[in-house]
Amino acid sequence: MTKVIMQGKDILVRTPNNYIEQSKARKIPQRRWLSAQKAWKCRASLANFDYINGAWPDAIWSEDAAIAWNVAVELKEKRAAVRNRGEVDTSCLDGVLFKMPPMPHQRVALTLGRDMPYFGYLMDQGTGKTKVDIDDTAHNFREDRIDAWIVIAPNSVKTNWVMWECHKEHEDDMDAIEAHMPDDIPVTKGVWISQPNGAEKKEWDAYLSELNAQSKRTKSLVILTVNVDALNVTRCFEFLLQFVKTFRTKITVDESTRIKNRASGRTKAAMALRSHCLLARILSGTPVIKRPLDSFAQFNFLSEDILGFGNFFSFRNHYAIMGGFKDKQVINYKNLDDLSDRIASCSYRVTKEECLPDLPPKVYLKRRVPLSAPQLKAYNQMKKDMLVEWKDDVINAPIVLTQLLRLQEIIGGYLPVMEDGKRVGTHEIIAPEKNPKFNQVLEVLDESGDSQVIVWCRFTAEIDGIYALLKKKGISAEKFYGATKERDRVSIRKRFARHEFKVLVAQTSAGGIGIDEFKAACYEVYVSNSHDTEQRVQSEDRAHRIGSEIHDNIFITDIITPGTVDTKIIYAIRHDLELSALIMKDGLKAWL
Repeated sequence: MTKVIMQGKDILVRTPNNYIEQSKARKIPQRRWLSAQKAWKCRASLANFDYINGAWPDAIWSEDAAIAWNVAVELKEKRAAVRNRGEVDTSCLDGVLFKMPPMPHQRVALTLGRDMPYFGYLMDQGTGKTKVDIDDTAHNFREDRIDAWIVIAPNSVKTNWVMWECHKEHEDDMDAIEAHMPDDIPVTKGVWISQPNGAEKKEWDAYLSELNAQSKRTKSLVILTVNVDALNVTRCFEFLLQFVKTFRTKITVDESTRIKNRASGRTKAAMALRSHCLLARILSGTPVIKRPLDSFAQFNFLSEDILGFGNFFSFRNHYAIMGGFKDKQVINYKNLDDLSDRIASCSYRVTKEECLPDLPPKVYLKRRVPLSAPQLKAYNQMKKDMLVEWKDDVINAPIVLTQLLRLQEIIGGYLPVMEDGKRVGTHEIIAPEKNPKFNQVLEVLDESGDSQVIVWCRFTAEIDGIYALLKKKGISAEKFYGATKERDRVSIRKRFARHEFKVLVAQTSAGGIGIDEFKAACYEVYVSNSHDTEQRVQSEDRAHRIGSEIHDNIFITDIITPGTVDTKIIYAIRHDLELSALIMKDGLKAWL
């Protein structure tokens, strides 16, 4: 007789030693033979429970294994209800205490997700998923399921969640926890800063002192927010690991595409922390199904049960059609309805068009400017060098992308200075006041009247050049990019929201994600773009979100140089296409 028992978090299956029973056992998903115990070991997952119950309906289950199976069945039923939802009854939220009443779509999201052990709030930028997750956390604290919460977010976003008092410059400055956490939930909150100044260290030490007290007598919800890149820092990871081992923790990854790379150190660190947490959430405004393979790490972070594949390659083989050089390139996708169903069983997706019909329309504009003579000379020389160096039949897409980046820099007015194949500086090809793109920025500013404007750039040299030009013209402006210090980031965001300066010159990789205050602008100007569609979509939506109803339109202007890679890059991001795949398909000459 087959027996099923629990061993920690795993299942042990002991079957009679005959060919038929052992053949069935070898088909258990993700199984491993333990010769010393003469049993098959596998995870206590929905897939494994389903298979074991179907293969051995008369098996003898130990008491703890039967309990685990019942829990799995209950979760399976919950996921089926989420996947097959029609009209969602949100009456369970009637009478619940909120800091601010949720909007109808937020009520639906919260109803579906709050009682799930793992869930994805896949809500468009600006639809209020931060509030939903805060209300989700409040519910689970009230239900005594958790006493702590870790929020992992991009560096520019983490202080949206929690802000040190020393960062507040105005009496009405508040973070998301203060804005949305219900009044009946006492909180102890902190934010990780890798290199704190004196004031920040003082607040951190006070937080640690309270943390130590909380570990002995839990009276409030302990909250910690940390930037995703800090997961690669040993002392930060070790602190977080001790945190999740001390408290009953919920873990949230905000802008979860930051952990889409399964092989990255921060993804592995997030997965390690998740294994010690009772509840998990991901927040993202990027449509997951548009880039199917990106979903693997994000949903495996929540639970391996969702996608049901033990490794990435079996997942890829099921959903992607491979081809190209050595069959290592994705040329198309398959079985996407199945993937959508799996994701829909533990997530909620809503677009701005569905839930915020009163948002102002986006108006897309283009301004075309030619290269100056010095830029054209540098651009043509680099094209010539690239065509000599690379032949279509031996093209290497990653290296070509690097070369395209240098062409983009020339279009922006700058030339990378290289020595022995390494970048050592940047040369200004043309002065900012003579730069064709920068002069178009000035024209947009003239047309914007009293409205605030965000100027988006890819390169720091462009940001510095435009900022210097604006200062020379007497136009109030601030810079927001990777080198901007933590305290200054918070100050700039709050001051922009209070209309204390007109122009924000920002880098899409630093200011384009998760920031709410930039909705004060109704003009956005793109001097240059990265190759990442997500960065473009996210940055556009800084000005197009809840609260943007104060504007009649959101004007989005691309300053483009015809006959250059500018036009190809704009086409690729507008159609959500992989640049490297297009280069491999079209050939280098077509791109130059």
